[in-house]
Amino acid sequence: WKANGAPLTGVTGSKLQLTAAHVGKKITVTQTATRGGKTFEANSTATAAVTPPQAVSSVRASAGGVRYGVAPRVAVSLSPAAASGRVDVFRGGSRLGSANAVGGRATVVLGRTALPVGTHTLSVRYAGNSATLPSSGSVRVSVAKASSGLRAKVSPRRVVRRKTKAK
Repeated sequence: WKANGAPLTGVTGSKLQLTAAHVGKKITVTQTATRGGKTFEANSTATAAVTPPQAVSSVRASAGGVRYGVAPRVAVSLSPAAASGRVDVFRGGSRLGSANAVGGRATVVLGRTALPVGTHTLSVRYAGNSATLPSSGSVRVSVAKASSGLRAKVSPRRVVRRKTKAK
């Protein structure tokens, strides 16, 4: 086995366990066979440079209940804590919103009328990055009916027969 053309001492066999020392290096292997007193060698082509493994991620999300017409907010927490990248919130196949996670945290603000009245289970998806694998989770959001109100003002305050009319 060789790393960037330099032999790896003490490493023989058909498998090579990659370590942090191999990161950034191209690996090759030479196979040797002997038959009838003759020795044959076969050299592999170099691999791409070894990259560090991606960390496994997880998504936790929470959202409070809102009234219809108020923009729901989905708070997203990623593990590992240093994870960064795009976070999307979906209802079925429709993307309702996205945000960029920094330091393992993101807040996705959905449209004010993106969800009808009722309880909804939304999918939260983290896209991952070069150091972290993608992952997903879910969150429940309750949307209540919007509150309503009515105000009226009578003009004029006092109605006199055959002189004024109420509006």
